[in-house]
Amino acid sequence: IHVCNYNQLTNLDVSKNIGLTHLYCASNQLMNLDISENLCLRNLYCNYNQLANLDVSKNTGLRDLNCDSNQLTNLDISKNIILTYLHCSLNQLKNLNLKNANNINLRGFFIDFTKNPNLECIQVDDPDYSNINWATSKDTTSSYNTSCK
Repeated sequence: IHVCNYNQLTNLDVSKNIGLTHLYCASNQLMNLDISENLCLRNLYCNYNQLANLDVSKNTGLRDLNCDSNQLTNLDISKNIILTYLHCSLNQLKNLNLKNANNINLRGFFIDFTKNPNLECIQVDDPDYSNINWATSKDTTSSYNTSCK
């Protein structure tokens, strides 16, 4: 477990800590965060930073992801099939891919994609399921679809 919340960090290198399971680096000034070597990562809280990119494709064991209040324009969790908690509100998302054949793991108040004014389409497994279960998790200007352009 690595906790470094509420600092003024602009850089954080966790690449050598390959056994890292929990990373809490919220409320810093991080512009980049490379977690591609942290294959054991289960919880990532990197909210309230300046991240423009976040690649979680290799973190297939990720269960909790809080990346709200950053500068993200794209977020793809299609490889994160056991994810149960996702907060990515207050970003600049244009693309959000949640299609991972296991959307049923993401539940109600554990998810939030609101306050992303440029996000029109959210890619999901089943739009009907998403509309029923996640109606308040998105902005009214966004829609759920199985594919987004």
